[in-house]
Amino acid sequence: MTSALAHLRAERPHTESRARLDPATPLWRGATVFRVLTYFFAVGVQVTFNAHYANRALSWVVIVAMGVWTLVSGLGHIRGWGRNWPMTAADVVVVVLVLMASSQLILTPTELASPDPLVTTIWAANPVVAAAVLAGPALGFFVGLVVAVATALVNKYADTDISRDGVLLMCTGLVLGVAASTARRSHAELERALRVQVATEERERLARAVHDSVLQVLAYVRRQGMELGGEAAVFATMAGEQEVALRALVSAAPTDPNDENGWTSGDLRQLLQAQAS
Repeated sequence: MTSALAHLRAERPHTESRARLDPATPLWRGATVFRVLTYFFAVGVQVTFNAHYANRALSWVVIVAMGVWTLVSGLGHIRGWGRNWPMTAADVVVVVLVLMASSQLILTPTELASPDPLVTTIWAANPVVAAAVLAGPALGFFVGLVVAVATALVNKYADTDISRDGVLLMCTGLVLGVAASTARRSHAELERALRVQVATEERERLARAVHDSVLQVLAYVRRQGMELGGEAAVFATMAGEQEVALRALVSAAPTDPNDENGWTSGDLRQLLQAQAS
């Protein structure tokens, strides 16, 4: 038991570090704020409509359960250990299949058939937000559709208001999913550009060092060999070839391994240096 706790303490900093590096971290924080605010809204609805419920005690149990899940999932999203598929699947199951469905046991048939909100109200939109931030627009749209259908099934009817809310849920999943995917893609492109820049700066540093030592020696050997002639001229030619090859090596721009065509952008100076003699 002690070793397991020690292992969890050791893993926690790594998890939190990965969470901070996630480019979608601001969206996860926004999702947590949204979850908390919608929970308080659900509490307000509970206070307003509770007197008319068929099962008032169960409604308070559901509210408490919503608060516990808000705390657990919010901590998971903030600290990073909840940003995964199992947690998102659990979010859908807990919110849609358990808490939202419990409204059938709490509300009267008349309330279910009326425009009165379910116990979960707009708090039920949180799985849509989490799914979109985790995996992009496709999953966000799908979970939005699941919540919309579940709302209609719990109410046992679908009118203009329910259909409108369902469309809004699906659009929310699409928009947040696109934002999360764009953030991750932009972050990856920035990291790739930084790697190319670092590699270019390192090559330039090496080029300066080589130019100050090896290239000067090769140039001197080539020049002196040509002046002496004979067998020395052969060594001069070889030294000249190695000088050109070495200049091309140290001045070549690094290529991006993720580029399909193997090309990368660079300045004209690097291309000309590779052809210099």
